[in-house]
Amino acid sequence: MVPVFRIIDLRWFVLALLVFSGCESLRLGQQLFVATNDTMTDGGSATRENTSEEAPAPPLSIRWERTTEGGYGPGSPLVAGGFVIVATRAGNVDVVELRDGNKVGSVSLGEAIEGSPVLVDGRLLIVPVAGGKDGLVAYNLTNGGKVWTLRDNPHAASLLYTGDLIVAAALDGTVRGIDPLSGQERWSEPFGQTNAYYAAPTQLASGMVLVSDDSGGLVVFDPADGAMQWRRELATPVMRAPASQGGRLFVPTTLGRLEALEEENGASIWTHRGPPTARFTTPAVDERFLIVGATDGIVRCLNPATGEEIWRYEFDGNVSGAPLLADDIVYVGTMDERIAALDATTGELLWEDELPGRAKSAFAARNGILIVLAEPKFVIAYEAARVALSDGN
Repeated sequence: MVPVFRIIDLRWFVLALLVFSGCESLRLGQQLFVATNDTMTDGGSATRENTSEEAPAPPLSIRWERTTEGGYGPGSPLVAGGFVIVATRAGNVDVVELRDGNKVGSVSLGEAIEGSPVLVDGRLLIVPVAGGKDGLVAYNLTNGGKVWTLRDNPHAASLLYTGDLIVAAALDGTVRGIDPLSGQERWSEPFGQTNAYYAAPTQLASGMVLVSDDSGGLVVFDPADGAMQWRRELATPVMRAPASQGGRLFVPTTLGRLEALEEENGASIWTHRGPPTARFTTPAVDERFLIVGATDGIVRCLNPATGEEIWRYEFDGNVSGAPLLADDIVYVGTMDERIAALDATTGELLWEDELPGRAKSAFAARNGILIVLAEPKFVIAYEAARVALSDGN
């Protein structure tokens, strides 16, 4: 006979296990109320412009900090409905409250997540998986249930949600249009042929979509049916998402070239050349400025119409994550564990701070809070620093 005290101990153990594993679910209990400026996709928008009207003004101070399991890919966290959603290379998806960083949900997929998920209708989270047998996984945030799984080739690139369709570019060179509610494939095209996709798909002003592979092949197509509109070969790898703004495509490459192309037909507008060993980030761009970082540690501000350099600022560590352009401020993270704010007009350093790890992912901002991912495991929320009043005031 098993002693009674051992049965009681076992029951307490099971109860404790349930309590402490209560966050091992993405169940939030309600549909998120999604607002216009929420970040529901990598780069803040389907055009990957990396701009925000929601970022705080420097100087900044830390509002909260928490840790996750595993590092991060190049994409930005999602910020929607008052929550921050972070995917990690350890295969976890964590959901924390924007206000105070309290963890409210988590799930492990068991394989690395390199690209950012997308949030559909405030309740459906679709996650790209970069290894294993599950290429895409969809969760219902309301009840925490898995809605569907696409058992397919791995996806290292962030996803694109356009209209009523998910566009997913896989490591086997295949691009698919997928129904977000059912996971059913509507069309499939081997645009990448034998090449892989690491850069997120980008939506153009016309509604067309661009994909860029790791040999420099660019394809623009109609997302409704996958029909190709034009193709261009740059002959230099594209590993980070191009940005679309003002009828132009801005394509970062790994061989020291940033290309500006006409969205309509892929014709060249201008080329900015850096050192041949430099890898450019996804730029942050509006109608005034194009801000781009590179692994040579230089952040460059260019005229988006002409490619003329307006200013540059050199950091000690390389810049691998996309900058964030917030009106007249540019936020930049570096691999030597720094975050900085630059004046977008002049390039003047306005503020900087030391991070607990390397910044190699894009930022996100909402409600005056800037979300920063720092490897190996830190999620940090910054807000505008409160200025202490002197005794005489």
